[in-house]
Amino acid sequence: MRSMLLRSMLGGYALSALLGIACIFASFSGPFAMLLWSSLVVSGVLTIVLLAGSLHHVGHPMLRIPMGVSSVAAVVSGGLLLVMIWVGTGMDDSVGRWLGMILLGSLALSLSCLHLGYVFYWRFTGRVLRILCFGLLAVNLFLLSQIESAIFFDELVEAIGSALGPDVYAQLIGALVVLFVCGNLSLPVANLVVRGRHSHLDQTGLSVRIEIPIDCPRCGHRCEMRVGDSTCPQCKLGMHLRLDEPRCRCGYLVYRCEAADCPECGRHIPDYLRWTPLSPSS
Repeated sequence: MRSMLLRSMLGGYALSALLGIACIFASFSGPFAMLLWSSLVVSGVLTIVLLAGSLHHVGHPMLRIPMGVSSVAAVVSGGLLLVMIWVGTGMDDSVGRWLGMILLGSLALSLSCLHLGYVFYWRFTGRVLRILCFGLLAVNLFLLSQIESAIFFDELVEAIGSALGPDVYAQLIGALVVLFVCGNLSLPVANLVVRGRHSHLDQTGLSVRIEIPIDCPRCGHRCEMRVGDSTCPQCKLGMHLRLDEPRCRCGYLVYRCEAADCPECGRHIPDYLRWTPLSPSS
C-alpha cells in the first residue's frame, strides 16, 4: 500500500513538472493551469499521508490516532481544494466561504497532528530535551487553537485581542512562532549530538574491555586486536575492528532485552535485533 502511494506521489510530482512547463508556454491559462494545481494538491496530500504513515511505524505507538487524524484531514482539505479549483467560479459565495473555512481548518489540524509525530519521533533523553519537546507540543496546541478560533470563532479572537491589546496579542503570536520554528530546527540537532555522545561513550567502554586474540593474516604472528585501529607488532599490518551493538531507532541499547517492544520508546524491535538466549550446544 505504501509503495503504491509512494509511486503515485512521485508520479504526481513528475506530472506537475510537465504541466508546469506547459503552463509556462501557455502563460498559465487554460486547462493546463487547473491540471497543474490539481496535480500539486494530490501530490501534497499523498506526501502528508506517507509522512503520517512513516511516523506511525517508526515513532511512538501513541501516534496511531494523531497520524490517522492527520491523513484524514489532509484528504478532506485536498478534496475541498480540488472542488474549489474546478467549480469555484460557479459556486455561491456563502458556500464557497464555508468550504474555505473547512479547508483551512482541516489543513491546520492535519499539519498540527503531523508535527506531533515529528516531535515524538525523537528520543526524549535529558531534562532539557524533554522540556523542549513538551514546550513545542504546548506551542503547537496553542497555535492550533488560535488558528481554528480565527477561522470558526473570529469573535473570540477579537475579544482576546481587545483584552490584551492588538499589539500585545500580535507580538505574543509572533514570539511563539519564532520560538516554535527555532525549537523544531534545534530538535534534530540536539538528538544527533546526544545520540553521538552516547554511542561514543559506549564504544569507548568496549574498546577498553574487549581484546580479541588473533593470528596476523599476513605473517601469522599471535597478537591482540582491540576495537578501532590495531597494528601487528611484527609486520605492522594495519587492522580495524568495529562493533555494532543492537539498538532501537531511538538509540536505546536492546542487549539482553527479550521484549518485543523497546522499553524506552515503545517501538517494535525487529527480530534480527532482539535478544535470543541460546543453549550452550547452539
